[in-house]
Amino acid sequence: MKTITTLIVGFFLGVGSTTTFLSFRDSGTSEVWTLTKSLQTNEGMIIPSGTHFIVHKYMPEGYVSLDLNVNVEGVILKNFHKKI
Repeated sequence: MKTITTLIVGFFLGVGSTTTFLSFRDSGTSEVWTLTKSLQTNEGMIIPSGTHFIVHKYMPEGYVSLDLNVNVEGVILKNFHKKI
């Protein structure tokens, strides 16, 4: 009887924890912002209009943290220095 009770309790704990995990995980959708006009950073880098940014986090101070992904492949990779 103790074994069956343990099995049933374990089953329900597994189902409950899986349900909780699935309800709180990221839904897979990201908020994307598109730049409407070109911007120049303080370092002189120009970000052209039409660039897509992914919202990383809304900060309590009133600003938004955005992610920018740059995909580089092929021979261009030789122009980068990898620092670990």
